Amino acid sequence: MRKWVEDLQECWYIILIGFCIAVFIAILYCYFLRCCAGVVTWIILLTLMVGMYLGGWLAYDTAVKYQSDIDAANTAATSAGTTADTDDDEWNRNWFYVIAGFTWLSALIFTCVVCCNYHRIALIIAVIKASGRFVNDNLCILLVPVINTLIALCLLVLWFVGVIYLYSVGTITQNSTYPWSNVAWEQFTEGAFYFNLFFGLWILAFMVSFNVFVIASATVVWFFQQGKGQEGGAKSKKNPCCTGYCWAIGWHMGSIAFGSFILAVIWAIQIIFAYLDRKMKDAQAKNKCIEIIFKYVHCCLACFERLIQFLNKQAFIQVALTNKNFCSSAWSAFVIILSHMVDFTMLALIGNFFMYLATFLVMGGSTAIIWLILSQTSWFDSLSSIWFPLVICLIQGWVVGKIFTSIYLVACYAILQCFYVLAALNGAEAQKYAPAELKDFVERAQKS
Repeated sequence: MRKWVEDLQECWYIILIGFCIAVFIAILYCYFLRCCAGVVTWIILLTLMVGMYLGGWLAYDTAVKYQSDIDAANTAATSAGTTADTDDDEWNRNWFYVIAGFTWLSALIFTCVVCCNYHRIALIIAVIKASGRFVNDNLCILLVPVINTLIALCLLVLWFVGVIYLYSVGTITQNSTYPWSNVAWEQFTEGAFYFNLFFGLWILAFMVSFNVFVIASATVVWFFQQGKGQEGGAKSKKNPCCTGYCWAIGWHMGSIAFGSFILAVIWAIQIIFAYLDRKMKDAQAKNKCIEIIFKYVHCCLACFERLIQFLNKQAFIQVALTNKNFCSSAWSAFVIILSHMVDFTMLALIGNFFMYLATFLVMGGSTAIIWLILSQTSWFDSLSSIWFPLVICLIQGWVVGKIFTSIYLVACYAILQCFYVLAALNGAEAQKYAPAELKDFVERAQKS
């Protein structure tokens, strides 16, 4: 441990350089998406199609070879006046025929899905490109999660002080087993203590929701500043990030608090159930049925939590778009998702692919560059090992990648919902505000 600390003291600025490299790669990735998102997406889709058809052909060719071996064995056995044992070859041949048929059927379905949804895929690519331009135009948006994290840490420190204070309120008796004392609470104090524990979850959920709302609001403001129809003067020069904070703090704290309360309740239920699961480990070991039930409920709660987070995200985008309360916005978002389920599915698949790729490139690229500096130069020969600094760089690269992808995905969903708003307007109004990446799609949506 002492050597690790000494290594950090010696190469701390290299770790800082690694952080700057990670941020630079994330910004560079936005330009990559703006230029190459369409090409990469279509290449990947075509590669999957060709791979599936080729896989089916390889399975079919293998089945044909097994059939040839069976025919040769039967011919040789007939000439010798015996019977050939070809059961294994016949079983393999049949299975390869099945694999070939299933693979070709899947490839045909995949081809039909891609061809039938060509314009939808092109729309999602345009949304991803527009999101890249949004991040490039507003690099300060990268600071939003950092600022909100610092605010959350300050609030959690105050919350922790409250937890300690409430825990110490009561009749104190000596504990002979542990180094701390026992505290006998009154009923009101006990209730206040557990409520304060829940309040900590609420703080975390609130800051997560606050972060989403600020990014969504900034995206909405930026979106409607595009095109020739933006209002002149001060409004067109508003900073989207500052406007997002003003909307969140000045107008929509109640909506953010209500949405985060729902999420905090789900987290509390998950924690309580995890506690019950741990207490009943012995019962689960004796009865597999109880173990299966607990795992099933865990899975359902995890899926429900992801669903609530997704709906909250879309609801906050609607709040920023329409200036309505949380419940009305959540219902509007739900209706939009049902009406455009294929578009949201496409965005989830394609968008998450690019976001996983971004995390890998940011994390791997920054760490690889730092590894080259540490291993190929003589500046840091005094280090006991280069691996601990590299692990730090890897972790910070992952953090930067996750921050970037969280911003990017919220921006993508916000731009997609803004597109639906434009598509619902008449042609003249819509063309005033449509960004360059979406003009053709707005026209097509209005004609249809």
